[in-house]
Amino acid sequence: MKITVVGAKGVVGSAVVAYFNSLGHEVIRHDIKSGDGIETDIWKAYARVDMIFVCVPTPSKSDGSCDLSYVEKVTIAMGRVVSFENCPINVVYKSTMPPGSTASMEKILRKYSRRVVVAYNPEFLRQKCAVEDMMAPSRIVVGSPNKEFADDVMALYDATDCRKDVYNSYEAAELVKYYANCYYASRISFFNQMKMLADKFGCDHDRIVKSIVADKSVGVHGSNPTGKAYGGACLPKDVAAIIACGKQNLVDTRLLEDIQRVNRIMADANDSKVKKITEWGVSR
Repeated sequence: MKITVVGAKGVVGSAVVAYFNSLGHEVIRHDIKSGDGIETDIWKAYARVDMIFVCVPTPSKSDGSCDLSYVEKVTIAMGRVVSFENCPINVVYKSTMPPGSTASMEKILRKYSRRVVVAYNPEFLRQKCAVEDMMAPSRIVVGSPNKEFADDVMALYDATDCRKDVYNSYEAAELVKYYANCYYASRISFFNQMKMLADKFGCDHDRIVKSIVADKSVGVHGSNPTGKAYGGACLPKDVAAIIACGKQNLVDTRLLEDIQRVNRIMADANDSKVKKITEWGVSR
């Protein structure tokens, strides 16, 4: 199969490239940044390929909402190419986007061609081990109102042994990613807030956590015994994006806002500790 990966130099894109290369597919690595093996020509990247995987960044705007400008630019470029070439296009979006975004991209594509099929296939990759996670995923999720295409996309993961879920809407698949990241953030913020209380009483937070996570219904993930704020490329922006999405759709997001607030308190506390240590070192 001939597959184009857009954003091939990024963390997600490079992992997707590695996975499809391992299966023997013909992979076109497309990115706006030139480099070894990178195809920068949109005509060669988008015209007459079997599938296009979009893996471009979706950073936060100043108000916390999701910036879809990179995804939109790629979508418009794909539309122009297939319109001129008069060829069908099968697009799989992997960029993290709020519910309703993939449907919006499909509308853009359909302005250029009716021969369009779209699916949403979120990534669940850890930044430091993205390739390993892509090769051995915990689950695969595909969402599309076109069941035949959703099944075709899922078939690309036949080599993996994990839970596989096909949804008949883009929105359900889009929400799976936000459910996961917001849940991880909530666990971290919960343990951080409890650590603040433990510190007030001079209790050993790490030891208390070990007692708690011994309960299998609690689990270890997100117990955060070091008391650090959550960070990285995903959790802060995804929590902010889903808060903005909720507000836009008149949904109460106070729980998520409190999770965000607790994280900021912990981040400020950590920054203060680092500053004091630095000042102490300088004074010596």
